[in-house]
Amino acid sequence: FLDYRDIVCVEKRRKKKAFSLILDASNSMQMEKIVLATLAIGVFAYRFWNDHYSVITFKDHAQSLKSIKDGSDMEKLIDKMLNLQPGGLTNIEEA
Repeated sequence: FLDYRDIVCVEKRRKKKAFSLILDASNSMQMEKIVLATLAIGVFAYRFWNDHYSVITFKDHAQSLKSIKDGSDMEKLIDKMLNLQPGGLTNIEEA
């Protein structure tokens, strides 16, 4: 006969991951390119809403749009992306 000690239950828990997404915001990202980057950020934020991630843009200098410590406020992040003013040179070393 089965005893409760014969039954084993395994609970799988997904481990949280940490990501940094670095995006070009230089002059080459004018018009539809920045809109496509914003859509990509939205998909990324939706997919990884329960993980830790940061979003950094770079042109002449780097700018953090979302710290890894911030919560997942997708609407706020997308607003920041849509308000970006592409320009300047591509200085990825700053990121």
